Amino acid sequence: MNSAFRIALSGGLMGLAFFAISPVVHAEDFSVASTITAVTVFDDRARVTRQAEVDLPEGRHRLLVPNLPEGLDRDALEVRFTTESGNVTLGAVDVRTVHEADLVNIEEEELVVTLEQLAFATREQEDAIEAEQMVIGIIENIGKAIAERTADSIAADLPRPERWSETWIGLKEGAATSMSRIRLAEREISHLQKQVEQTERRLEQIRTGARATVSLDVEVIAETASLGSLQVSYLVSGASWQPIYEARLDTSADRLDLIQLAAVTQGTGEDWADVSLTLSTARPGAAAPLPELPSWFIDVREPELPAPVAQRSSEAMLDQAKLATAAPSIVAEVETSTFQVEYQVPGPVSVPATREPYRVTLSQHSLDSDLSVRAIPKFGLEPQIYVRATFDGDAPLLPGPLVLYRDGTFAGNRYQEALPPGDVLDMAFGPDDLVTVKQIYVTGQRDRQGLIRNRQRHERRYRIEVTNHHDIVMPITVLEQLPVPQDARITVELLENATPPTETDFDGRTGVLAWSYDFAPGESRTIDFAYIVSHPAEIQVTGF
Repeated sequence: MNSAFRIALSGGLMGLAFFAISPVVHAEDFSVASTITAVTVFDDRARVTRQAEVDLPEGRHRLLVPNLPEGLDRDALEVRFTTESGNVTLGAVDVRTVHEADLVNIEEEELVVTLEQLAFATREQEDAIEAEQMVIGIIENIGKAIAERTADSIAADLPRPERWSETWIGLKEGAATSMSRIRLAEREISHLQKQVEQTERRLEQIRTGARATVSLDVEVIAETASLGSLQVSYLVSGASWQPIYEARLDTSADRLDLIQLAAVTQGTGEDWADVSLTLSTARPGAAAPLPELPSWFIDVREPELPAPVAQRSSEAMLDQAKLATAAPSIVAEVETSTFQVEYQVPGPVSVPATREPYRVTLSQHSLDSDLSVRAIPKFGLEPQIYVRATFDGDAPLLPGPLVLYRDGTFAGNRYQEALPPGDVLDMAFGPDDLVTVKQIYVTGQRDRQGLIRNRQRHERRYRIEVTNHHDIVMPITVLEQLPVPQDARITVELLENATPPTETDFDGRTGVLAWSYDFAPGESRTIDFAYIVSHPAEIQVTGF
């Protein structure tokens, strides 16, 4: 039997559920030590599940579950008690905030104490330096006084050189001792400062500032002595995850390995040790009805009788102009999540509350890929190795950063957009030094065509030379732009002696031409790209 209770808060008052119960023997309190067993991480929070095994005597009891995070969402709190015998019933659940004098996170409190101790030790060393500086000042004053007395002794013909030597040596040794102590103190201060910086970095990772916890009082009624499991589940902020991808290309095998990872970060104040970890794209608490969409009425504007000119100020005329050109107002924009996916991370996982990214592997896909080289000579860039592969995963790829590797070497970064199963991955893996592409501007002419039509013609001619220096056959695609007219009076056409493209409107882009060929080892080809733009002579055309 599984008894469950969900807490609901409304207007600051807690609605508690009570169950009809049989007569009970007595009431007894049990302090329950629970451990985190499962965590589901969302994009901005996490659901934490704690569990404790409880041995209940017969009767009514109160289970005390202490030290829950203060920031838990009380509206989403769930309590369950499960027994094999099925003779335990949940009663009321009370949620209390327990205020503490010190920080509730033990490590955080220890780090704060450590910083205080380091500050005190630093102050001790600074005081020691100040004391030694005072000693050096006294020695300096003594030296000045002795020098004056020595001058008087010399003037009185009472020289005592041996006494002077003893005095100078004593002053020198005293000053050297104080200076040595100052150096040691400064070295110790430097060492303490490094400890302070290290402690502050660690404290910043786990800092919560919490000085209160939440405690649950769970009422249970056992008809007979029972061994059961208490589960407490709650939402808490301070946790998130982000998908990360690695694309590893093996050019010798024409294989693309796509590795899907996740970076999990959490600063909830609770370490997750050996938990069952699930990553979800769901958004808890985001459910909300759409706003009421009102009717949109349009009507015919009735002409207004013009007012006398003397009564129409320039300000009133400006207001009417604004009213006439106003656009319809936008009521709302609603963003919806395209995918909702859950990833169950294999095995128990430990994620400390340090806000440092913790990487886990979600999946790996070996994809058959089509490898080719693409070049855009117009931009003067090096030819790039391109890979096209069909993604055959069961779940869609979510948006996230992608790291590219070619034959084990880092090739670059890009951002992977959302991609459903069955769609094509198309990505560049860096320049190919064994393919050369050169573009030569042959000629450009302008003339008038016809005496009656009176049209202006602009001719452009380019020669593109492509060479494959690989010792294998290499598919190579050269891309160029053909101007696309936006006015019916403008015409654009390829010249008859131009090399016909193998594909127009490449990848759905209007006016983008492609010449794709399989180049044998060492093979060279020439592509002639030539076109004419024609338009009436009385108009000017821009953009090419």
